[in-house]
Amino acid sequence: MEKYKIDFPAKKIIITQKFEKAMQKPDSDEYALVKQLVADYPFLSVKKQTRRSPASYRDKDGTKTIRHPNKNLTYKHMESFINALPNHEEYMKEYVFIKGIASKLQLQQYALVNQWFVRQFPKFRSAPLFYVSNIVPITDRNKFIQDAIQKKEKEAS
Repeated sequence: MEKYKIDFPAKKIIITQKFEKAMQKPDSDEYALVKQLVADYPFLSVKKQTRRSPASYRDKDGTKTIRHPNKNLTYKHMESFINALPNHEEYMKEYVFIKGIASKLQLQQYALVNQWFVRQFPKFRSAPLFYVSNIVPITDRNKFIQDAIQKKEKEAS
């Protein structure tokens, strides 16, 4: 049996394309099921499920992508990426420092670490192998922390 869903608030029986195809045969289970549902619930209409086109995301620089570039960027993914780099000890030391500072300053910890990671590795989505062959200098932590504190103060006032 193919998939269907009854949405009582919307007064719809939502069916998939496969269900609709199987329902075309009068001797099928799908046809009998829809016939019974329509008889039991005459106020429901049958609608075929449609796919939504994926939402697009536009960066500050105007670049358009299918999804947010930092989606699914968790601590685990950041740490895995850093540990795969040749000089991962230096980056991991800075990562742990930023993570610790964020919790001490009572900032939004994930947001601050995410900002640092994206600034430190701007090509991590488009060209991750760039960091394997090139050593990128570590972002100045003092300027980064000052920017975060100023942003928090602006939000507070």
